[in-house]
Amino acid sequence: MESETQEHIKKQAMEERKNGTNVKIGYTKLIVNGQEWTWDDEEGRLMEVKKFDLNDDDERGEANTLGGNNALRS
Repeated sequence: MESETQEHIKKQAMEERKNGTNVKIGYTKLIVNGQEWTWDDEEGRLMEVKKFDLNDDDERGEANTLGGNNALRS
């Protein structure tokens, strides 16, 4: 399972790099232009890691997925 997850992340990284994007790969995560994305086993895709200011009163929105409608699924 973990090797499949890393393979999905590597595929997404290659796609992003083709577009000239700055990409770093970590264990179950991908960093695209400084924005961290982590693999969600339940969803089977990369999900944006939201960084919240604890002093901010804004509502949390829906989670974004990397790749839009073509987000990688396991």
